Amino acid sequence: MSIELIVKQVPQIATDKSDTVPRVNGKKSGWGKITYMNGDWFEGTFVDDKRNGQGVYYFASGNRYEGTYVDGKRNGQGVFY
Repeated sequence: MSIELIVKQVPQIATDKSDTVPRVNGKKSGWGKITYMNGDWFEGTFVDDKRNGQGVYYFASGNRYEGTYVDGKRNGQGVFY
């Protein structure tokens, strides 16, 4: 008997109260801060609803990642504290 485990990544949902990112055509574009339901938050640049450019991702645990993002993903060199 085998059991198949399927794990889905749940997208992070921002709280409206702490989202300070400007919108262009309804999408987050520009510099701002967004707080996620899990307590993490990101300060940096967004383009078309995705993290792009320089930013700092703060984890609810107290750690943080400072670096460059492309299409919502860490890219290139960065520093994890």
